[in-house]
Amino acid sequence: MQEVWRDTFVTDDVLIRCISELRKAFGDNAGRPTLIETIPKKGYRLLVPATRVLYRDPTRDRTGKKFVDSIAILPFENTGDSADFDYLSNGLLETALCRVGFWWWPMRRTTATVST
Repeated sequence: MQEVWRDTFVTDDVLIRCISELRKAFGDNAGRPTLIETIPKKGYRLLVPATRVLYRDPTRDRTGKKFVDSIAILPFENTGDSADFDYLSNGLLETALCRVGFWWWPMRRTTATVST
């Protein structure tokens, strides 16, 4: 393990847990392995051929179309009978914009009331 993870603290227990989680995620069985084989007192062996994964630009989808780096939050509409609850629909919009703003910075913020 020291040869593979020189600057990382890894114990046998951590490695065993990781292999167990990988097996569970891939539906593999330690007793009858199809993906990861345990070699007693040596380690593990991958039973399927490794294939090279080509780099894919994370800013584009699978068709090559560029992702738009934006988000839209539309105003909430008061569908009740009373205009007294307009503050609630505006407040929900403001709260949503503020919450998204913590993760999405910088953010253009415009508040508009839409009447129909």
